[in-house]
Amino acid sequence: MRKWGIIVAAGTRCRGFVLPTRSSHGLAMATGDPGLGQQRFAYAYCHGFLSGPASIKGQALRKSLLEVDVELSLLNLNGGNDPGAITCSGAVEAVRAFHLQQKCALGDQGLKLRLVGSSLGGFVVARYAELYPEEVDRIFMLCPSFGLGTRAGKFASEEEMAEWERTGARVFSLSTGGEASVPWTFVEEARLQPDYPAYACPAAIVHGLQDEVVPATVTKSLVEGRGDMGECSFATFVEDDHALTKPSTMALTAEALADFFELDRREVAEGTEGAAAVDDTNGRRDQSPPQRIIEVEAKFSAHDVDKVKETVLARGGHFVGEQVFTDVYWDAKGCGLTEIDWWLRSRAGRWELKVPAADVGEGVTAYREVTAPSEIASELREAGFLGESKTHRLHGSRIDKRVLEAAGFEAFASFRTNRLKYRLGVFAVDIDRASGRQVEFGHEVVEIETISKESDVLSARDSITALARSLGARREGESGRPVKGKLVEYMIRNCPRQLEVLTRQRAV
Repeated sequence: MRKWGIIVAAGTRCRGFVLPTRSSHGLAMATGDPGLGQQRFAYAYCHGFLSGPASIKGQALRKSLLEVDVELSLLNLNGGNDPGAITCSGAVEAVRAFHLQQKCALGDQGLKLRLVGSSLGGFVVARYAELYPEEVDRIFMLCPSFGLGTRAGKFASEEEMAEWERTGARVFSLSTGGEASVPWTFVEEARLQPDYPAYACPAAIVHGLQDEVVPATVTKSLVEGRGDMGECSFATFVEDDHALTKPSTMALTAEALADFFELDRREVAEGTEGAAAVDDTNGRRDQSPPQRIIEVEAKFSAHDVDKVKETVLARGGHFVGEQVFTDVYWDAKGCGLTEIDWWLRSRAGRWELKVPAADVGEGVTAYREVTAPSEIASELREAGFLGESKTHRLHGSRIDKRVLEAAGFEAFASFRTNRLKYRLGVFAVDIDRASGRQVEFGHEVVEIETISKESDVLSARDSITALARSLGARREGESGRPVKGKLVEYMIRNCPRQLEVLTRQRAV
């Protein structure tokens, strides 16, 4: 789906900073109603310890976002050319200076940041989001150095740490060649940092399962057990180490980054060349009607998941990674969305509305997925669920908690999912284990899904059925009854009002 138009600011000088003269300046306009003040963003990358703006990941991600006409500024957190001079407080101030520069250049005091950070840079962006929550829209982290305060005494062996403290400095070899001397004050300051900065903005994390520097368990502790921070975070754990430089990981990271920032890479590949055009409603690149995306999906028993995994790999599929996320589902007054089989979900700050697309039968569902905030708002408004409240007039076509609550919506379901994600051709094979956050709930299910054109839904259904048969996936659970999805199972156990609607409609 098409998302963004580009704001142009070329060759501007501000308080000693010279901004690039590219036609797109790393500033994008979010969807919103004209005349209501459209939100703009600046994008920045924060490198890790003993690194700099020339880091491999930073350069690769910058190139990736340039494909969608968004410039990712590569910040220097070292306070100069010496990588050994980095400090946590100095790095936060470097981000602060960048933000002030951008706001000054455009005369836009409402400009927000979208930050990317690797390792120590991941900790820095989380810390910045904690200290300046009103300035940050969302953050994307790669093997973030959470637990920094606790791990500060383990940067080297016990003997090396003692020698570092005694001499006041330690020399490290750089990956690019050469050496850097890091003062003991770096360790002293690191010990004062919180293990997990308490950010509240949407966050996405990619972490290597073989990370030997910051164990993946450090991030798992955040997404599985830290309340609201876990709810606003989406983590993907991949078969890689701390560097995250495997070609498959780099490709996954670039795709995940564009998706999380709601930048459609396919749109650019297929769209027009030259300067981006902004339309009068959604800041999109062209005026063509949006492509209708249909998600075709079926649920199967998780009774023999080992056989499913082995068969997927044997048939040429691959393991994408382990994902951990929390879903929060919302309903209108009187269970209005449930009544018409609409499902509105928030996942790490990303909203999605599922609308029935076709009755395909055979235990397979087909929903049209609406993910652009403006389109979700439009669908809800046209169906009579969103009126013209003061809150909605202020926020235009944005969908968020404030807009929904002002319209009488309420969150009725919230649960965490630990997902093992596999890909086999055009199919996603997900092995899910769901658990409740505030209520007793546990459910395991295998989901097979694909994306289809409206005209090909029945063919997609038959393909899923055939694939499931070849994988040995069964529709019936141990009770002999058809397996239900996570949300339906949650509603059966915890949502009496929604369950009453489903029972009346014979949907359960």
